[in-house]
Amino acid sequence: MAFLYCEILWLKLVILIVRSNQHLGEPIS
Repeated sequence: MAFLYCEILWLKLVILIVRSNQHLGEPIS
């Protein structure tokens, strides 16, 4: 159960990083 919880935390962290990277990659209009 704890392993599943850690997996979910890692997934959230990865999604957060990807989102911030995409946001930074966008040209500022």
